[in-house]
Parts: sequence; structure tokens; C-alpha cells
Amino acid sequence: MKILLIGIGVVVGLIFLVVAVGMALPKAHTSSRSALFKSTPEQLFALIDGSQTWRSNVKKYELVGSPDGLRQWRETDAHGETITYEAVERQPPTLLKTRIVTPNLPYSGTWTLDLQPQKGATLLPYHGTRRGV
Repeated sequence: MKILLIGIGVVVGLIFLVVAVGMALPKAHTSSRSALFKSTPEQLFALIDGSQTWRSNVKKYELVGSPDGLRQWRETDAHGETITYEAVERQPPTLLKTRIVTPNLPYSGTWTLDLQPQKGATLLPYHGTRRGV
């Protein structure tokens, strides 16, 4: 009986710890990175603006209609989760701003890709913001 009570106490303590750590995390997360690619902005933009099935975790990609006329697409990952994205601003071949538009997700996010031509290459600064509930 004593071992059972200790086991229950450990499980309750672990649950409390997970909840406390989750509540302590910030609701918004911002990340920025940049990379240099040996391709033109046109080549790189076509890749990141087109079908995302080249990414190993994307199993299905489809363009969908948008009520406000902005380009939207839906991606289904290897776990069967489907998320719809929208191109908020699109200026080929140098700028792509996207956001998640799937309603009722426990998170949302925006991404900005600003392609900058370099000598025979393209610098790609990336800025993303993800918000949780």
C-alpha cells in the first residue's frame, strides 16, 4: 500500500512539474536565421514558393481557394496533421511572407523570407514568429 501511494505521489508530482514548466514558457517565440545558397533568387524563390513535397515531412501539398484572394495552400505531414498557410505578401523573386490560417490550432505563426542577391548566390534571411495559446 505504501509503494502504491508513493507511485501515485510521483505521478502527480511529474504532472504538476510538466504543467508548471509549460506555464512558464513564453507564449511567443521569435527566431531569425540566414543562409547563403549557390543559386539565383529566381531559382530559390521557385523552390520555396512551390510544392513543398521536397520536404521529407510533407506528404501532401495542395493549393486551395482563398476568400480574400491571397494564395493559400494546405500541407499534410507524415502524422496526418493538415495545416493551411497563406501568402500574406508575395513579391517574386525577393519576398515571401506567410502565415498559418488554420483556425482553432493551439499555435499560430508567421514567416518572412527576404531573398537578397549576392555575387552568384542568394542570401536568405529568415524571420519567424510562433505563438502558442
